[in-house]
Amino acid sequence: MLFNTLYGRLGKNPEVENHIILNHNEYLLLQQKKIITNIVELQNDKELLSFFDEHDWSEEEGKTSLNISVPVSAAVTSYARIHKSQFKTMKDINLYYTDTDSIDINKPLPSKYIGTELGKMKLEHIFKEALFLAPKVYGGSY
Repeated sequence: MLFNTLYGRLGKNPEVENHIILNHNEYLLLQQKKIITNIVELQNDKELLSFFDEHDWSEEEGKTSLNISVPVSAAVTSYARIHKSQFKTMKDINLYYTDTDSIDINKPLPSKYIGTELGKMKLEHIFKEALFLAPKVYGGSY
């Protein structure tokens, strides 16, 4: 959990998209101050706006205060993929889904891969049926 959270935090995009519901007149005022990326017309003269704040990332102080490190994030992701490749290439296992810190397969892993030590896997669920719709969007029944 610590490594997955660290990876996500260090790889965070410094430009965060915001969303707000406004009436048309408020939108016209906001349009002058923000970078609008999307507008969805709603009912009753309301609009859902997606926008970015304007930032000057050329200032070193602004960059360092975000605690972002793309190289560290990339290294964590790479090492996780290297470690998981051993499970992806096992001949007698069907892989259904994989993420930075998890795999979903058709049967239990051999006991030598299971444990609480760093690099070991942990069995979290055994599903009778599972449905994988998209990355990080899945569910199952016991």
